Amino acid sequence: MKVIKIILFLFFSSNSIFSSEYEITVLATNTANFGGIGEWSFSALLESEKEKILFDTGFDENTVIHNAELLKKDLSVVEKVILSHFHGDHTGGLIKLRKTYMDINPKAFSQVYVAEGFFEQRYDAEGNLRGFILKQVLIYSDSGLYVTYDMLNDIPNKSECHDKALYLPYGAHAASIHPILNAFASAAISLRNKLIHGAALSNDVPTASQNSAGDKQVPMDLLADQLFYNAIKAQDIAWYASEEREQAIAVDPSGTYAVAIDPLDGSSNIDINMSVGSIFSIYPAERTAEQSFLCPPKYQIAACYFIFGPQTWLMLTSGKGVLSYRYYPEAGAFSLVHCGVLIAHYSHDFAINMSNYHHWTKSVRAYIDACIDPNQSDGQNSFNMDRIDSLVSET
Repeated sequence: MKVIKIILFLFFSSNSIFSSEYEITVLATNTANFGGIGEWSFSALLESEKEKILFDTGFDENTVIHNAELLKKDLSVVEKVILSHFHGDHTGGLIKLRKTYMDINPKAFSQVYVAEGFFEQRYDAEGNLRGFILKQVLIYSDSGLYVTYDMLNDIPNKSECHDKALYLPYGAHAASIHPILNAFASAAISLRNKLIHGAALSNDVPTASQNSAGDKQVPMDLLADQLFYNAIKAQDIAWYASEEREQAIAVDPSGTYAVAIDPLDGSSNIDINMSVGSIFSIYPAERTAEQSFLCPPKYQIAACYFIFGPQTWLMLTSGKGVLSYRYYPEAGAFSLVHCGVLIAHYSHDFAINMSNYHHWTKSVRAYIDACIDPNQSDGQNSFNMDRIDSLVSET
């Protein structure tokens, strides 16, 4: 950890360039002494008479905080952060810094500056993802943290972030699929309203029979399919493949993307007032529908599902991490609520279709038998079995 002085030129607005003398204190690097933490990372505190700026945030979430306290540097007054690039050894401490100091100073670590293309995914010549992608919480999180891409714009407020529907935080396709996701969201809101107001029981929905997978259709299956198709057919879509249609539909031959959809998963649950949902996947469009959809999973661009129940939610991923958005009727919009959503490591509940028991392998039967047999339970590992027959509800 070292302290040096240097003259820096920093750009923080389109109209001004600030030239100041800054004292630079290195807070994270390979080595440290006098009780400091050393690690493979970097972070430095820039101090002038006007402000304090943190350049990079180290790897471990506690390193910068520990070393700053050791050097008697007050980080609660730091409001601006510059991130040099997206690797974890330069970004890992940011969220902890924000959460540690936001109660002392609501603006602490609230403005984060990065270069254009910061969130774009990097691939090698074979198409494999390389490097680390920064956590999505940099765009907007419960801790109130924002990023500006071009270092010129004012920090947006929360209402601007969800843009009446969504804000996709990163990825090479982020900007181009944003309109598609907004179209999904608009159709989902319409479908939610029809479900709430009893469209499934009305006479103004299409007549149903059986879908392409052999499942019995209910009228709302076809209505949902119509809503989503009408919403996305004006978008940059070449192919639309729906569980409710026999064949994929050619939408726009010059389109960039292909969309696969189950418009209303679990629709048989509508009559018993259980949760249902809509499931989507976005792929790069190829010359034919088969080439577009029958491709390796690594080419999938984004996946999402809406769940319609007591609340309406959207779960979305574009390759790294899962975002959850809640629909707020009073605002008519989805707003980001959680970032980096994970499946629990352990649960006392499981869902499975027991009618297929005799088709399972012996090992699967033995495992399920052990889960539901009270004689094999020690009291701490007993399970409840729930099955709703709706994928979105059971995830």
